[in-house]
Amino acid sequence: MAVVVRDDDISYFTDPGRFERAHDFLIRNRIPFNAAVIPEADGSALHGPDEPEGFLPAGAAGRSGPRPVGENAGLVNAIRGRGFIEVSQHGWSHAGAEAGAPEFLLADREAIGFRLDRGMALIEAAFGGKPAFFVPPRDRVSGTALREIRKRYAGICLSRFPHGLIPARLWPRFLLNKRRGRMTMRWGRFLLLQHAGVDFSFPDGRTGAEAEAALDSVTDALVLPVHSWRFFDGQGRLVKSLFHPWEEFLKRLSGTKGVRFTTFSGLAGR
Repeated sequence: MAVVVRDDDISYFTDPGRFERAHDFLIRNRIPFNAAVIPEADGSALHGPDEPEGFLPAGAAGRSGPRPVGENAGLVNAIRGRGFIEVSQHGWSHAGAEAGAPEFLLADREAIGFRLDRGMALIEAAFGGKPAFFVPPRDRVSGTALREIRKRYAGICLSRFPHGLIPARLWPRFLLNKRRGRMTMRWGRFLLLQHAGVDFSFPDGRTGAEAEAALDSVTDALVLPVHSWRFFDGQGRLVKSLFHPWEEFLKRLSGTKGVRFTTFSGLAGR
């Protein structure tokens, strides 16, 4: 079974030291993983009404204006110098049409295309290559957005693919895959990839049990989304109650026969 670690919300506002600390085990052992990068994060992005996105530091929250990820030289150097870290594109600014709204749950094809192309160009400029995979904020896209994403990327990673999002002709295969515990499916050359919703960076006592259930049920690729900024409190101190179970789980997986860590592109055969 393949395991893909996906760290969401990486952006201009990410502290490079915290990023490296959160992924110390993976980095020290040169284990492949994905950094889902917001190309041009906006300080005005809201998680809910009057509630700034959690990845924004206190001094930046509420201040509107885009900040290209390439302006964070420390972060770029931490990622770009390590070929086992793959950069995928996590939306554009992470700011939806209203507080908490998924950024790519849009119908305007022109607006979608602008955000995708602008984001891809910023990531290429910062990291030296175009992102092959797209990770939408809040795991949701419109049908129009998915069609535009499919034109530009090798694949997408979501928590689920609702009815109407993919062609009806693919549903028999999708349902068969679901019964067989498969999380990947091809749409032509485009890879559709689901994750099981297990995130160790959320303070939820069920996470460990959910992770074990996912290990038992998934047969092809287990995607582990995480938000590494959540492993630190407001003063930058490591939240050990969240971080240690995550790192121990990774260590156990790395020593498990038949498990291999890879990236999205590794799954796609690129």
